[in-house]
Amino acid sequence: QMNEIMKKITFLIVMALMTTAMVMAQGPRRGGQGQQRERDPKAHAERMTERMVKEYSLNEEQKKQLSELNLAHRLETDKAIEEYTQKTKKADKKEKNKEAKEKNAKEMADKMRESRKAQMDDYNAKLKKILTEEQYNDYTKKQAERQKRMEQGGRQQGRQPRQAQ
Repeated sequence: QMNEIMKKITFLIVMALMTTAMVMAQGPRRGGQGQQRERDPKAHAERMTERMVKEYSLNEEQKKQLSELNLAHRLETDKAIEEYTQKTKKADKKEKNKEAKEKNAKEMADKMRESRKAQMDDYNAKLKKILTEEQYNDYTKKQAERQKRMEQGGRQQGRQPRQAQ
């Protein structure tokens, strides 16, 4: 009887270890609804700058200006998101009626979208002053392609993984 109990305990421990190993092997999830924003704005801005330096062959002066622009843009974006989150929480606590909550949430999301568009327009205007005409045209072309991919991906249900090009 004691031998039987030991077998069960051993089996449970092995199963727990296997489950833990499988979960850890999958690694942290990226993307989707649960994606966490990178906490450090400076690290994010640096990564974005490095990507753009390589992608558009920027010189050192452009890199310096772009780094400053990207950091300011990220800080502004984070601030806007935080304000939106706080307003949403306050509004949800105030409203008892489900329809009023939904209407309020839609209005706030529309305002956030407008604010985000204005931020991007400002960013693009400043970026245009940093990049050459050819670099900026390449940037806008790639941004349009990214936007198109995002829109297509958002509408597809059960989409297939991207194929290598």
